[in-house]
Amino acid sequence: GNDDTPPPSLRVTRRGAAPAGGGSVEFYCPIVKELTPLELVDFGKVKRVRGTAVSCRIPPSSAARVAHAAKGVMHRLLPDVWIHTDVHSGSGRKRKGAGDRTGDASAAGCGPSPGLGVLLTATTTDGICLSTECSMNHNVSSESSNPYQQQNQPVE
Repeated sequence: GNDDTPPPSLRVTRRGAAPAGGGSVEFYCPIVKELTPLELVDFGKVKRVRGTAVSCRIPPSSAARVAHAAKGVMHRLLPDVWIHTDVHSGSGRKRKGAGDRTGDASAAGCGPSPGLGVLLTATTTDGICLSTECSMNHNVSSESSNPYQQQNQPVE
């Protein structure tokens, strides 16, 4: 193999939310001729959690509330938890003090739909990364007084 080949990478260049989307990413992956099988038997114990609460076209306090709530749950289990906020107004400008580490990802703003989500990555003592995400339910009817509340009934 060529040691000068950069590793695979993924960069969010614009955030987007359902149903209209509008997000974009840049993905790079070198050509791989053969994949080595992986047998994952033991994950180890979770030693840290990192995350980002993302909001597009909704009040910035919503992302802060999601980050605070997620940290509250995680801190019951372990002390090393950081969850940043990435707030986009949709105007192409990011709100000041949004605590972002994604470089110029906010330069293009976000897609047309309002959205809220959280992405979490747990790193284990064996170096395994486990990731998950959760986003706002966009199928909530317009009659609902709380757009963030999940409904148990299908939307007509």
